[in-house]
Amino acid sequence: MATQHRIVLGLDFGTTCTGIAYSTTDNTANDIEIISTWPKGTGSCKIPTKIAYKDDNPDLPQQNGAQREAALAAGFGSRPGDTIRLISEPEAAALTVIHSSNCQRMVNPITIGETFMVCDCGEGTVDVITYTVKSLRPPRFEEACRGDGGQFGALMINRNFENWMEEKFEKQYTAIATGQRGSYSRMMASFEAAKQDFGSEDEDEDREVYVVFHVDMDHDSTEIYNREDHTVRIAKTEMKRFFETAARKVLELIEKQIGQAKRRNHEVSRIILVGGFGESEYLNAAINNFCKP
Repeated sequence: MATQHRIVLGLDFGTTCTGIAYSTTDNTANDIEIISTWPKGTGSCKIPTKIAYKDDNPDLPQQNGAQREAALAAGFGSRPGDTIRLISEPEAAALTVIHSSNCQRMVNPITIGETFMVCDCGEGTVDVITYTVKSLRPPRFEEACRGDGGQFGALMINRNFENWMEEKFEKQYTAIATGQRGSYSRMMASFEAAKQDFGSEDEDEDREVYVVFHVDMDHDSTEIYNREDHTVRIAKTEMKRFFETAARKVLELIEKQIGQAKRRNHEVSRIILVGGFGESEYLNAAINNFCKP
């Protein structure tokens, strides 16, 4: 009897954005397709998540139960032989690290007995957890200490920008319709682009200003606002201030987790950075500086 091939669908279900990838059982673990084409022409690998949480920080077992129920209600796992498996992003990251080490794709492969931290920096939250590797083949690890987290992801930077806009332009800014300055407006998309550029190695060292487009306010032109072009100019020092609060809280969380691991006789040898905010060049540089002896 011929072997039945299966489609394996991975759903990254985030508090603010959701992504989907898939593969088939006749492919290798590296043959993974990420969906990046969505309705309305969204050229991103993720789309906004439409979900409301009852609590700010729901209990994980309750959250997993609710997600399983939602998946079943949506039709997942409805056919004979279909299964639904839930896994946290830190666990998925840990498995990826061990798999990469097994495939010898890492310059400094992970070893049995090593303790490492996964720092999941998302849009809304940042979570850390520390694991100790028990086996490489098959991948097996256990918690070295309990995970921790907080609500200071990339959205904190956006809130800092919005507070700055309100401080600078007062009612003229708040009078803009929510659809024109909210999370998925063209204005915020422009700020996201400027945010991604900040702190990168390719960035011009002499660059002192970041420009945000599509800011249509009933406000006279000033040094920082051009009414004709509908643009706002953000000084580099201000952009750094937007990032500093979130980055500092991430470092405090990492330091606290390292301390907890030490008290349980575990020495963290490396930090695995994942999540959308984890791609920030500024945050990467801050964590690298923190890790230097």
